[in-house]
Amino acid sequence: MAGAQTITNPGVVYTSVSDYRTGMDDAGGELPLGQVVFTFIADEAIQKGHVVRLANASQTSPPTVGVAEAGTDAAQTVIGVARNAAAAAGDLVEVVVLGFALAQGDGSVTAGSWVTYDANGRVASETVDASDVVGTLVGRALADDGSQGSLVPVWVMRV
Repeated sequence: MAGAQTITNPGVVYTSVSDYRTGMDDAGGELPLGQVVFTFIADEAIQKGHVVRLANASQTSPPTVGVAEAGTDAAQTVIGVARNAAAAAGDLVEVVVLGFALAQGDGSVTAGSWVTYDANGRVASETVDASDVVGTLVGRALADDGSQGSLVPVWVMRV
């Protein structure tokens, strides 16, 4: 499709084309639609696309988040995918807890696969069976990730 096209639905005007595989519109902006996002304080450096976990959920201080690590963090503490990077502890990080997110892949992700997280906070394909623990799945991959660390579109829906 050449150029931008305006499509009008009752009450909504679309003026750009989106590509769910890249998470960008035709102007290079990130797709903000279809997300539930909360802002947290980072307890460590977090890269855009890392799977994150609650690090501190105390009722007496603001909640903090860190990079989720499979085999270390309890599955129920994993809450979503970082929408932006936090350079250091104390920086603010937006976390997609439901909906479309760009997550860092581990190099094994294929379109349509269920994804969980690895020891480095990246999404990894998961074969789902009766042995899976509730809370370990992050969501569904919408495209292949290509290589380790590349961003892959994921529908976050904690299962």
